[in-house]
Amino acid sequence: MTFLVNILILQGLSLGALGFWCWRIRDRRAIFISPALRYFTAGMVMLALPLAYTTDVRVPGAAWRVAGAVLGILWFFSCLQLRWRRCTLLTVLYGVLLLVGMQAIIAGQQWLMPDNAWVPLYGHRIYGTFFQPNVLASFIATGVTLILALLLLPGLASKHAGIERARQYSLNALLVVLSALLICIQSRAGWLGGLAAVLLLFRFGRITAPNTVNAVAALTGGVALGSAWLLSGEALLPLTDHSGSNMARWTMLRDTLAMIAERPLLGWGYGGFEYDFQHFRVNQSPPTPVTEIARHPHNEILLWAVEGGVVGLVGVLLMVAGAGIIVRQAIKRDRLALRAGHRMAGVATALSIALLPMAIHSLLEFPFYLSTLHFVIFLLLLAMADSLGTTTSTLPTLADRASQRLNLAMTALTLGIAALAMVTIEGEVTLTQVETFGMEDVTPLTTLSSPARHLLLERITFDEQVGALMTYNRTRDEQLLEGYSRWAQTYLQHRIDKHVYANLITILRHQKHPATAEHYRREAALLFPTDRRFASSVDTPAPQHYQDWP
Repeated sequence: MTFLVNILILQGLSLGALGFWCWRIRDRRAIFISPALRYFTAGMVMLALPLAYTTDVRVPGAAWRVAGAVLGILWFFSCLQLRWRRCTLLTVLYGVLLLVGMQAIIAGQQWLMPDNAWVPLYGHRIYGTFFQPNVLASFIATGVTLILALLLLPGLASKHAGIERARQYSLNALLVVLSALLICIQSRAGWLGGLAAVLLLFRFGRITAPNTVNAVAALTGGVALGSAWLLSGEALLPLTDHSGSNMARWTMLRDTLAMIAERPLLGWGYGGFEYDFQHFRVNQSPPTPVTEIARHPHNEILLWAVEGGVVGLVGVLLMVAGAGIIVRQAIKRDRLALRAGHRMAGVATALSIALLPMAIHSLLEFPFYLSTLHFVIFLLLLAMADSLGTTTSTLPTLADRASQRLNLAMTALTLGIAALAMVTIEGEVTLTQVETFGMEDVTPLTTLSSPARHLLLERITFDEQVGALMTYNRTRDEQLLEGYSRWAQTYLQHRIDKHVYANLITILRHQKHPATAEHYRREAALLFPTDRRFASSVDTPAPQHYQDWP
């Protein structure tokens, strides 16, 4: 479901970008190139280089991540071409707050009436539509920071007294709700991101003292309200114990750094962290007990470094340097603008501060993989800060001929992206239909177009192989088991899945390959120490029905 929502967002953005670039072709607009964009482009080239020596079986997973980074650069580049006048700026900021408010309503339902929420609540922590509490928390923290920017900066206020009073009341009320909700989500990543609000208060609180007092009162009141609700014992959702995750994060950081130290130059290869990290742990002396299958080191910089080595690290550091340039030029320009009394002074710096909740979260988890909305809003705010931190008059532009060619190229690219997104949506809907009915009938997958199969090949193949086991129950066709065995042994070279291990071990025993079966059993026992199916005393019989297999 989350993947489908992310692809739908990509589809909508690509269609919007297509219209934007068509309009630019018609009006023959010049292309703006910022210094930060040069760093981002150079960093992207570096990040793509390790694909050249990525093993074939891992290329699809690696290509998805690199493609996502490329799409991010294209989105940032497109946003940079907009003229960020005050009206456009306010439209975007209030649009983001509208999205934050919608998430707050959904999360509030999950919190106060979990049995009747629009989005069902699984577990004991609210998550909005993101299905992950920390992702919701960083989104809410971004909203809190943007509200403070709208309250404290004179350039974002309304010129009409009556409208301004209503705006102040509404924003302060929303600030109370969001800050209370942020406390109740019980996300440390969200709380750290919320500290950005304090930084914004410290930077701009002296400009409009009455507004600052009201904002501090609203923020403090919301925090106190949320804390009191949690500590009173009346909350419908219990307090969360983070002690276990603290140790898990520490051991993950330690082992990831050890992996980097072992292969610092070329890294472990793109697309292989899930496999390499778990096997690195169990092959240590003594082995590190595996309590969960980690698919990401919970730090974006470390992921590129451990998989791409020095090349990947240089690439991501170039990206960080580009972001640093944006922040530096925003602070420099706003300092001069504040001295000169410019009305829009401080906006670029405030936008830079508003990036902190999501940026901090990306150093603790992987929000941009879980939520396209986070990635899009982060890059949008970054492009706005870049554009406002300089001016269109000082931004270098390409020559007319080069600008027109690039406009045409971007139009073609956005059209292609929209088409690929449409194909991916088709494949995702079909896959969801097949998986909803337990993969008993996988024939709809054969009707997918060739592009859809290539884009979703790993997942389609997985479902087809599960369907083959279901078919074996009826036909007893040994070729189906042989095909599953070959596929599973390849699949387990880059993925960790206990059900695939269990099925493969059973099939190998049935095919009279006890040595190979024992090899996979020992490996699975290390990776899943609490799963009794992989205990040495288990003697699994020959397969009868797929549902009865380990």
